[in-house]
Amino acid sequence: MSQKEVEDYIKKQLDKGFYKQDIVQILLQHGHRMPEINQAFQNISQNYPKKTNHNILLRTTIIIGIILVLISTYLYFTLISPIGINKTTIEKPKLNPNSELESQHISYIVNEIGGFKLHNDPRNGQSSEIEFNIKNTDTYFTVKILDNIPATTTARASSPDLRITANKQQFIELINSEDITEKIVDLVSKGEIEIEVIADEASLALKGYKSIYDNIMKQSGLPTGQFVRDFRNNLIWT
Repeated sequence: MSQKEVEDYIKKQLDKGFYKQDIVQILLQHGHRMPEINQAFQNISQNYPKKTNHNILLRTTIIIGIILVLISTYLYFTLISPIGINKTTIEKPKLNPNSELESQHISYIVNEIGGFKLHNDPRNGQSSEIEFNIKNTDTYFTVKILDNIPATTTARASSPDLRITANKQQFIELINSEDITEKIVDLVSKGEIEIEVIADEASLALKGYKSIYDNIMKQSGLPTGQFVRDFRNNLIWT
């Protein structure tokens, strides 16, 4: 090959990602001498390094992008909207208008709307916490999710993510309904149940509340995937 052909060959091999030492070995094997090879590299060195750096930067950017997508996908399906978590079976407790609401009734409600998917905030370990306020009896319940099982105590929450407020009758309607998800949407839309968002948006997302949101929206025939927008605009929660 002429000197020009050697230079063109070197450029093509560099474009393909080959290292200089590999190109030198190939040229030596084909009878080219080292001074000739060095001269060819020297002739193209003034304008080629920028192109080489661009190729390396592009490949690095693509690799980083793929890694970020994989990490984001993993975090989404394990934290924000977890999948593969089996629902804990909680038997439907009996309740009539003369009965008092107990912890088991609240645990049942939370479990049925998807609360079993909630988990601790991965940033600080803070547990998911929902406060229920029974207005006409001035009773409070606090629900925390322990190993995907709603655990309810008769007390006010120390740091609630949400506060759900209604009269005893509305909670009785929820428990006795055939579809709690559909019923809670109906009662919220009528203003008979209030859902107050207390925690910040990031905490809600990282603790898995999007799973509850998507479950409610899907079973109600409404579009999912708008958790952040609805949170900001208060379209679902009050």
